[in-house]
This record gives sequence, structure tokens and C-alpha cells, in this order.
Amino acid sequence: MGSINYHFLRPVGQAKTGLPQLMQPFVENNGTIHKNNNGYTFQYQPSDHINFEKPDSPRNLIDYKETDIMYTVNEQCFRGSTFDKQDDAIMSAGCSHTYGIGQRDSETWSYKTARKLGLVNWNIGCGGIGADIVALLVRQFFEEGYIPKILCVLWPPHERTLLRLDTKPVDFKMFDHFNFAHPVWQFIPGSTDADIDANMYDVASIRRATKSHLLKSDTQMLHDFWLARQSVIDLCKIHGVQLVEMFSTFDARDFIKEKCTQNIPTSPLILGSGVTQLHPDEEPTHAWDLARDGLHFGSRSTGYIADEFLSQINLDQL
Repeated sequence: MGSINYHFLRPVGQAKTGLPQLMQPFVENNGTIHKNNNGYTFQYQPSDHINFEKPDSPRNLIDYKETDIMYTVNEQCFRGSTFDKQDDAIMSAGCSHTYGIGQRDSETWSYKTARKLGLVNWNIGCGGIGADIVALLVRQFFEEGYIPKILCVLWPPHERTLLRLDTKPVDFKMFDHFNFAHPVWQFIPGSTDADIDANMYDVASIRRATKSHLLKSDTQMLHDFWLARQSVIDLCKIHGVQLVEMFSTFDARDFIKEKCTQNIPTSPLILGSGVTQLHPDEEPTHAWDLARDGLHFGSRSTGYIADEFLSQINLDQL
């Protein structure tokens, strides 16, 4: 789902300079692929691939076709415009909802927000990540001199985290297309042993690291989330970047509202309220629709998200 290539992410990878990168597409997961001058266009990401359909999340083939070539990515395989330091750009950060799984290029909330503002779309969304990786990505782009006018962050669920494992010799010959072999595991709530590829990972290490993470109190996880978010706030202050944000869990939103002393424009909307029914006390705010994979949000929903960000942006600061 637009997975990160850890070779290029500091401090996990070995590259001490240069921009982060996502994994290049390959046929098994991404279907038809075309190489362009500045990246790739391709058919699928895993969750909207026909082979990944699940009974509890049927694919949306009313608004989409299986044969549609949905995705365009740049040289670093991020789903947005080519990165140019001279651009007047808006940067969008987050997980797969920001990347735009199951959505056409023009349907992502990052594209819609940038178009309405007349700014270049720098979408650095990446599937499956947590706030810690969001903060690392933003830091690396800023350190490399890619400074947007606005940073919009759609924070992933606060329970997600990157787990660093001890190095173990692994035979990666059958996984050459991944082009990485780092002892890391991106923990997502609900992950099971079936999600762990024993050929690529030390299963016992992942189980130990996951158990250790889950033994944390929810308050500790929210505290870790606060630290990652504060890092992004500080970076934006240093570089004079306008920051606006939205949350994907009620717990994170309410924790930040209670604990944060920074005046950061924040949407009260929770991503997916009305679809996932995360909170019984809050009524659905919109009629959310779903993308081709039946899991991520469709074009109408991304329009709501774009409008929420636009309502929080101070146009006088542009």
C-alpha cells in the first residue's frame, strides 16, 4: 500500500543524504505498470487488487473498474508531483488514506486541496505508517530543503508504531523486488501471525516486540504520539510552515485537545466517523463512501477531508 523503502529513511536505512522513497511497483502487487519519464503509472495497490478481495470488504466496482490504471507516482514513488525545491507547494502527510489507496489520482484529498489553493501537490502519504514515521518523513524532507508553504497532516491511528528488531541473516533472493532487508516491523493494530512473512522476518522477534508494545498503557501510546506530533510542530515553526491537522481516532484528538498548549488549526472531524462508528456519542457528519478496495475512502469522502483542511488554512499567511 505505497510501502516505504527503509533504505532511504533516516535513521533506519543507510542513506545519510537524499529524499525518502517508497517501494517501486512490481507486477504481482501492482498489475499493469508503465514507466514514465518521472516515475510510474500502474493498476493496483495490494488492497484493491482482485486477488486481495475479502468477504467483509467487497470491492467497489460500481464507481471503478478492475482494469483502470489508477496510480501515478513520481521518481521517489510518492503519489504526487515531482519534488522541486522552487515550487510553491502544499505537503500532505499521513498513511494510506493520504496516499489514496483505491482512488484515482484526482480523487485523493491531497490533490483536491492543492488544486483549490493553486499550489503544487507534494503527497508524502505512505501506507500503514504511524505518527513516528510521519515525523521522520517530514523531518527528512525539510532537512533536504524541500519546504512547503503548508503542511497538512492526517494523523494515523495513534497505536501504530515502527518496531526495530535485532538483525538476523535472511535469504532475500525471492524478494529482490523489495530492495530492502531491514529488521523493522510496522505494527498496525489487528496484525496477526498470518501477516508476518516468515521468509522475510524473524517471527519470534516480532512477537516479542509486538507484545512489548501492546503492554504499554494507552496513555503511554498517546504520549509517544504527542512526542512525534510535537516534533512536526517544532519543524514547522523553525521553517515558517503553516501546519494544519486532522485525526483518525477520537482518543488522539481529545488527548491533544486536553494536553496541547500549541495553537494548531485542527479539524474536529474524525476520519471515518459515520463509516467506522468509532464513537457512539458522535453522530455521522457526512455520507462517507468507499474506494475501489472497499476499505479506504472514495471520492466523495476525500472531498469532505479536503474541505475540512481548507477550512482551517489561513489564506492570509500564503
